[in-house]
Amino acid sequence: MEVGGGYDPQTVRLVGLPPLVLSLVAAPLSKRWGAPVTARIGLFTSATGLILAGAGGALTVAASALVSGGVGLAVPGLIATLGGAASDHNRGLALSVYTFSLFVGASVASPAATALAPAGPALLYGIPAVLLVAAAGGITLGLGRQRAARATQAT
Repeated sequence: MEVGGGYDPQTVRLVGLPPLVLSLVAAPLSKRWGAPVTARIGLFTSATGLILAGAGGALTVAASALVSGGVGLAVPGLIATLGGAASDHNRGLALSVYTFSLFVGASVASPAATALAPAGPALLYGIPAVLLVAAAGGITLGLGRQRAARATQAT
């Protein structure tokens, strides 16, 4: 079976492995720029990779690397963002809900992709890309509200 550009699916998967090393870089980036910035960079990088994957052709291999690298940055950034935003009392609950959501998403992804595949690459890759961008926006809005609430409490 071949994927976009005539590449073997195993080749595309293998190209996606080395960028996962970025998860080791996520901690220093989070320390330097902040965890929310690291999470958003990862989410936008993965969304860009999905858009390129939808274009197909020779971009398929590069898209695989971008999606994997984005995940490598996004997951540690999201965990650190949640850990920092939650109160000490609710931190465990927040991370449990995150983990549950991650596993549900991973479980639903394959059947959803199978259902979307006949609709073509625009929907197959476009919907997840839009969801990743929406998640980045959600981080921005959520943290903005949190800062506003803290500023109100401080006065």
